[in-house]
Amino acid sequence: MNPHGPSSFAELGWAVVPSLFTAPECDSLGSLLERDRPGVRLDRSLLDLDWCQQLAARVRTHPALAAFLLPEMEALQATLFAKDTTSNWLVAFHQDLSVPVAGPGSWPGSTGWSQKQGRWFVQPPPAWMDRLTAVRLQIDEPEANNGSLVVLSRSHREGRIGDQRRLDLVRQGAPDAPLVPRGGALLMRPLLLHASPKTRSSGPRRVIHFLFAPPRPTI
Repeated sequence: MNPHGPSSFAELGWAVVPSLFTAPECDSLGSLLERDRPGVRLDRSLLDLDWCQQLAARVRTHPALAAFLLPEMEALQATLFAKDTTSNWLVAFHQDLSVPVAGPGSWPGSTGWSQKQGRWFVQPPPAWMDRLTAVRLQIDEPEANNGSLVVLSRSHREGRIGDQRRLDLVRQGAPDAPLVPRGGALLMRPLLLHASPKTRSSGPRRVIHFLFAPPRPTI
C-alpha cells in the first residue's frame, strides 16, 4: 500500500506527505522557534504566535493535503516537540484523547476535563475524535535513532482503547516507523496508538504538531 496516499490514511490511520515546505522555509521556521521559544522543548500554545497561525493556514490550504483535510476543518492546536541529547524523553504507546477548549463547560458525552500549561482540555466523544487529523511537520533532517514516532497501524479503528487492550495490541503488534523527510509531514488520526523512543542522535528533532478538526459543538 502506498504510504503517501489517502487510501493509506483511511486504512492504516497514517500517511506520509513528503514535500510541503522547502529547506529554506524550514530554516526560517527554525529561526522563528529559536526567537520566540528559545530552549523550549514542549509547547502546546504555538497558535498564540501570529506566524504559526499563518503557517497553519498554509498547511490547511496546501494542495498536497487537499485529499486529507476537509474544507471546513480548522486548526485547534499547534504543539512544538523538540528533542536532542540534552532534553530527551520516552513516550509509551498511547492515544491522543484530549483537545483544547476555551474553558470548562458542558459538552455531552465528554469526560476528563483538565488543565495543561494553564489551558483547559477535554476528552470529546470518540466519534468526533475520529474525524480529527494531526499533521506533524518535520523541521529538521531525519536521522536514524532520533526519537521519531512509531505507530501501530489500524489501531485507530478500535476507538478509545482501554489499558488492557492497549497492552495486548502493543504486545501483539509490529510497529511501523514512518520516515518523514525534512519539510514533509506525517498525517495521523489522533486515536492511532503511537509512541516515541528516546533519541540516540546528536542532531535536533523538531516537529510542529497541528491538530485540525471539523466544527465542534458549542460549549
